Amino acid sequence: AIYPWLRRQPGVLHAAPVIEARIRLPDAPGRAVTLLGLDPLSEMPFRDALAPRRSNIDLARLMVQPGTVVLPGALATELGARSGERIRLVAGGREQPAEVTGIADFNAAQREVAASLVFADIATAQELLEWPGLLTRVDLILEPRAAAALAASPPAGTVLVETAARNHALSEMTRA
Repeated sequence: AIYPWLRRQPGVLHAAPVIEARIRLPDAPGRAVTLLGLDPLSEMPFRDALAPRRSNIDLARLMVQPGTVVLPGALATELGARSGERIRLVAGGREQPAEVTGIADFNAAQREVAASLVFADIATAQELLEWPGLLTRVDLILEPRAAAALAASPPAGTVLVETAARNHALSEMTRA
């Protein structure tokens, strides 16, 4: 309910829903992997740095076909997975199949960040995790006045976190 409300607020230039959750890949035991559920149509202003250089991603299929995911090239190689094949993942406490609908190729700087991500459409991520209607966050690009208004009175149950603070925390966690 908060996401549509945020999109309608004055000064919200861009908003993108995100689901981020740890999952397991039975075919890569011990490998830490994160399912990143995104709305591809809302993402470009936020993660263009993670946009693949070359890919064979069927974006339309990713958005409309349940149970489809995109793998970064390194992870696909590790799993021996190709586009059109199924992989096994454990999400929401249960093992389930997912079809690889594309392999993303990232540049050297992006490769390390993307190597442990499994990308899915937001609806697919919700289904895989059994989180209907839930999000882990909404990324925002705000005008200064809108940022001040949201900081002064955030929607109930939410926390406004600046990207720089979040990125610093992630960097520290990765370094540790």
